[in-house]
Amino acid sequence: MIQRSALLITVLLLLAGLGPGRPAAAQTDDQLGVVEAIDLAQRQNPRLGQVRQQIRFKAGEWWTAWGLQAPQLIYFREGIDGGAGFAEQRWGLSQRVDFPLHTYYRLRRVGTEQDALSLTLDAEQTRVQGDVKKAYTDLLYTQELVHLRTEEVRLSEQLVEAATVRVEVGEASELELMKAEIQAAEAQSNLEDARRQFQNARYALFTVVGLDPDQQRYEIAFPDTLVYLDVAINQSDVLGRLGQQPALRSARRHQEAARLGIKQTRSALLPALTVDLYQQDFGSGFDQYGFQVGLKLPLWLVPNFRGEMRQARAEAQQWAWREDAVFLDLKQQAEQAWHGYETAQQTIDRFRTTVQPRSDELLRRTLEGYRLGEIDLLALLDTQRTYLAAQLRYYETLRDYYHQLIDLERFLNQDIVFNPAYVNSTQPTNTP
Repeated sequence: MIQRSALLITVLLLLAGLGPGRPAAAQTDDQLGVVEAIDLAQRQNPRLGQVRQQIRFKAGEWWTAWGLQAPQLIYFREGIDGGAGFAEQRWGLSQRVDFPLHTYYRLRRVGTEQDALSLTLDAEQTRVQGDVKKAYTDLLYTQELVHLRTEEVRLSEQLVEAATVRVEVGEASELELMKAEIQAAEAQSNLEDARRQFQNARYALFTVVGLDPDQQRYEIAFPDTLVYLDVAINQSDVLGRLGQQPALRSARRHQEAARLGIKQTRSALLPALTVDLYQQDFGSGFDQYGFQVGLKLPLWLVPNFRGEMRQARAEAQQWAWREDAVFLDLKQQAEQAWHGYETAQQTIDRFRTTVQPRSDELLRRTLEGYRLGEIDLLALLDTQRTYLAAQLRYYETLRDYYHQLIDLERFLNQDIVFNPAYVNSTQPTNTP
């Protein structure tokens, strides 16, 4: 009887959180931290690779924009009589050159488009960094979810042990034990589902990083943890930097390139220049030289010119609308991120100041009441569910809070989340 009572007291102490804590996860040498994940993504992300190739393509187009066509080598003979004699023969070299102003606008347009693509790459790199941080946050959230569900299984198993002791000493019925066993089975199912979510989050991170399938090994460890970062952000600071966003600047450069395209199209009316140089033979050897200069007159280009001009103007107007759309989209994203950050921060502060201490106190009192026989198992299970639900809500809010901070990083041009300078200034607590 004394041994059973001692076992019951030990179980209750463990339920109250006074027993040994959760063992630390084993660390391996093959760890993928957020810094390493971002570095890999900047090199291997497919979207970034596509934009880089677009820049290379535009760089190649700049060389072709000079408009230099291959020269023509011409052999000419005339005045041929029946005896294979001739009056004149010559070798000539013909070169066509666009009007310099037309070439100038074409080069400027291509160069401006290349600048726009470079800004697009900056925007994509920032977006990929945010995607990696969000994927890593989701991974850490599911990792904490596994820890929470493991704790739920531990509590459920200890409840089964406590209920078994109470049944054996005649203080509870078999029905109470059945309820505890059902709760333990549900906790085990929740743990398996949490592990599935963790694996899905791992592969989501690998996809964003662009990690080769052969490198997606199960032994990769993720050493970071999800902690609360108390960061103060002013809404006016966020909205005041919208004009500096690379996506908006890229749209402006594209619009500028389209306007240069209008000037390039208009300059197509200017005549192109053709220069011919040749060496002549009038029967005494190639001892004579000549040249010929011609102008390409755009007399029959009016229909084509009007069509190309309309296309160029439509493209410029399209990019003007695109710039407005990008600005409105960025403003909406900034507003939503800041308000989401503010709401999540208030929820977390409320949990840490009110929900957490009261839920801990409620669990302790309920456990004490169950030990004294004043509260049945059903009430204890309900309290345990409430306690675990509060922890789950905390981590869900913390994940959302991280997501909003990551979105705000882009507008503030600051590295906040997973930055040691910010982490070290916060409370080093891993559990709520």
